[in-house]
Amino acid sequence: MESPEDSPSRQPTTAAAAAERPSEAAALRALVDRVRAGEVEAAREVRRLTRASSRHRRKLAAAVEPLIAMLRSGAPEAGEAALLALLNLAVRDERNKTKIVDAGALDPLLGYLQSSDQNLQEYATAALLTLSASSTTKPIISASGAIPLLVKVLNEGNSQAKNDSVMALYNLSTVTDNLQTILSVQPIPSLIELLKGGKRSSKTADKCCALLESLLAFDQGRVALTSEEGGVLTIVEVLEEGSLQGREHAVGALLTMCESDRNKYRDIILNEGAIPGLLELTVHGTPKSRVKAHVLLDLLRNSPYSRSKLPADTLENIVSNIASQIDGEDRGGKAKKMLAEMVKQLVVEGLASFLVVFWSCVAALMQEMYRTLTFPMVCLVVALTVAFVLSWFGPAHFNPAVTVTFAAYRRFPFAKLPLYVAVQLAGSLLACLSVNGVMRPRDEHFYGTAPMAGHGSRLPFLMEFLASAVLMIVIATVATGSAGKTVGGIAIGAAVGGLGLVIGPVSGGSMNPARTLGPAIVLGRYDGVWIYVVAPVAGMLLGALLNRTVRRSHRIVAFLCGGGTLPARGSSVGIAGAHAVAVSV
Repeated sequence: MESPEDSPSRQPTTAAAAAERPSEAAALRALVDRVRAGEVEAAREVRRLTRASSRHRRKLAAAVEPLIAMLRSGAPEAGEAALLALLNLAVRDERNKTKIVDAGALDPLLGYLQSSDQNLQEYATAALLTLSASSTTKPIISASGAIPLLVKVLNEGNSQAKNDSVMALYNLSTVTDNLQTILSVQPIPSLIELLKGGKRSSKTADKCCALLESLLAFDQGRVALTSEEGGVLTIVEVLEEGSLQGREHAVGALLTMCESDRNKYRDIILNEGAIPGLLELTVHGTPKSRVKAHVLLDLLRNSPYSRSKLPADTLENIVSNIASQIDGEDRGGKAKKMLAEMVKQLVVEGLASFLVVFWSCVAALMQEMYRTLTFPMVCLVVALTVAFVLSWFGPAHFNPAVTVTFAAYRRFPFAKLPLYVAVQLAGSLLACLSVNGVMRPRDEHFYGTAPMAGHGSRLPFLMEFLASAVLMIVIATVATGSAGKTVGGIAIGAAVGGLGLVIGPVSGGSMNPARTLGPAIVLGRYDGVWIYVVAPVAGMLLGALLNRTVRRSHRIVAFLCGGGTLPARGSSVGIAGAHAVAVSV
């Protein structure tokens, strides 16, 4: 066997490596000397070498002092190169973080935070974010006066600078003494603004909610949040749409509020529709968020005393979980009363579906059999019926597509979805049987909805899809407005009638699976029935998405409305009950 000494290939390799090490060390020393001489290219080389190499970060630690001197030079190009080099030197290297702070980097960094050059401001914010990750440097950064400047960047910086400033503030907030300092410069409006404009499941949203959770432990923070338009709503939206970590902080923030003063904050949280998100969190959240959600749900009940633990699959438990709103009675009585309330809602839903489908079919037959009504008059009858039903009953969907959409956007409990759809279809079937009994139409008299001759299926599908999307936008807009249920009912009725007038000559103008399925089943005519099931559901899902996007984007609303502000959800609900559940779908 060949010994290491006999191997001709190993000796040159070892010699080369030995020669390379001194050569590399000399090159790095020369690079530091060039930085010391103020060469901008040398600083850029330091940045390049330390970008992904922990070894180079250690070996180029000697460049820290000359890079800080370059920072102090005031030259924008040199300052940018030095900033980025220091940023890379500090990444994942605790010793370098401490060395950079001890060498006096904070003063020039704070100067760059106030720079009118947004790139320099962004790089300085990123550097402070990296430095603030060290427990050793946090007190020093806090004492330097960085917190007010970071909040100013949160207000005025570019998108990346705002994200980094939030994370830096969060790092500094882990020092308890800093919380009052952070609160004193009023960061909450900017945090809410950042949450509204960004993705709820992003890391930035996680840190925003974590910081808010800490700040809401103080009365000043709670007052600032509830004074901000849509403040509590924004946290509720993170509760519904955020990452697991973000949802944990969101429920923690709401729980902190409610525990501090239940009487003051309970109704505020309930009015923003927190219950569906909390219920989901009790099943799908992290262990901590599940516990917090259970505690908060108990606090949100009228009675602060916890209810009995019922089996998960009982109807009583579903009712109690949806809303336990009864005080001071025996536990069995609570579930019975809630069950009675659910039955009442289902009866109202069935009756509303019956009336809408019955009068729609009667009007269609009056046109078909006696020619006493024109098509616009049929649309008017439908519009008046819808307006009457919503004005009288208030909490009614009478449309499976509406119910499915509300449930999909977590504004309606999934536990109720099958019951509501079943009752809607039952009301439609009963209405069609009643129409047959009263009007006695012949076989050629059709009062359902089907694609009109010559239009195939593509155009009717498109018309139903688009009209349903517009109708859902109207429903969601009315629900978030300040109109009473009468005005809201008239608005939705007008939308149904107007859209029916437009698309009726092509598709019949259904926008409601129950309006089509009832006559189809009773008459045994299923031509194109799939269009009237798929298109309304798909269209309303799109309408809800568009409504949510517009309402949650300040930039879009400002562009469309010339600087208008977003309405706050839950502040005043137009249509009570089921439509109120759909606020800002």
